[in-house]
Amino acid sequence: AMSIAQKELGLTDPYTLAVRHDLARSLNEQGHSTEAEGLYRSVIEGRFRVLGPRDPKTLASMEYLGHCLADQLRFNEATVLLNQVYQVQVEDLGPKHSKTFESKLVLGLYEELATKPRAENVFKRGVALARKGAWKFAADHFEEFVRLKPADPQGWEAVALVDLTLGNTNSFQNRCRELLAQYGETDDGNVARRLL
Repeated sequence: AMSIAQKELGLTDPYTLAVRHDLARSLNEQGHSTEAEGLYRSVIEGRFRVLGPRDPKTLASMEYLGHCLADQLRFNEATVLLNQVYQVQVEDLGPKHSKTFESKLVLGLYEELATKPRAENVFKRGVALARKGAWKFAADHFEEFVRLKPADPQGWEAVALVDLTLGNTNSFQNRCRELLAQYGETDDGNVARRLL
């Protein structure tokens, strides 16, 4: 559909831009965030030219790019982008509009992830992504948590369970063995023993 729309309608046709936006969203949901990011950026550029910077569709693409960046643990960049969206919404919709309020909540979360003690926030974001079924992104967040707090068994357990969910049984077994070696006869070691 995208190649036909691009060929027949052109890259900046609103329909082509909508198809490209949907493709970027689908790519991001499948874990192809780098490809999605590039596509979102080109859609935003096209929507800026055709619809303008304040159009709801332009803002929606900017929001989705912000989430794509956050999924890559690039919270500072996501915050800058989502702050632009939020400022336009405050001016155009008012501070009490539901979209404005939602943007403020997400912006606050990303600001916190960018500036506060990162490990706990990264872990919370990983849990939220896992609940949505975004396992690849959840795994990235749990890996980052383990990097930041290698002695915390909660992160190791989360990474191991995501490995199992994704079908990475060898990686899952290796992580459980690492947990067992590190925590031995403690409760966390017993969790690893049960998982093996």
